[in-house]
Amino acid sequence: MRKYTIIASVTLLFMCFSVYQFILAEGQPNSKEDMMIKKAIVGTWQLVSRELPDGTVLNTPQISGLMIYTGKYACTNTIDIVGAEKKLHAYSMSMTYEISGSKMRGKVLLNAGVTQGSEGKYDTQPTDFEVEMLVEGSKISFKPFPWSEQVIEGDTWTQTSKNFKDTWKKVE
Repeated sequence: MRKYTIIASVTLLFMCFSVYQFILAEGQPNSKEDMMIKKAIVGTWQLVSRELPDGTVLNTPQISGLMIYTGKYACTNTIDIVGAEKKLHAYSMSMTYEISGSKMRGKVLLNAGVTQGSEGKYDTQPTDFEVEMLVEGSKISFKPFPWSEQVIEGDTWTQTSKNFKDTWKKVE
């Protein structure tokens, strides 16, 4: 009987150790690069300027925005004044994401925009995405959408498209 108790105890100990190892592996980023990318992204980012194709630079109060990235979720909200008529435009996007290797994978849950005086455009159909993230020293660049190239360097995040170049600062 003692022999079976020892075997059962050793087996139980091995199983507990295996589960503990699995839990640790799941809770930790996969690599040093993953940790660096996550550390760079996670936080609250404030929109500080928007440069238009004609060189015009918009600042508060013409624009306002926040991006918030947690370890798994992200949301972006912006309000700006657009066009010669100076109409108010609001944009909102939310998503889930994970970093693994040099890739960001996730699902856009909401993508919505509305300009004053017009019908809003929104998409609540979840859309999967996967993008390659290029790490060069402290600079991280990626293209999450076909229309937007993004670069994070220190506490500055820039988003460049054909219509604007936004500059965000990490505030928390």
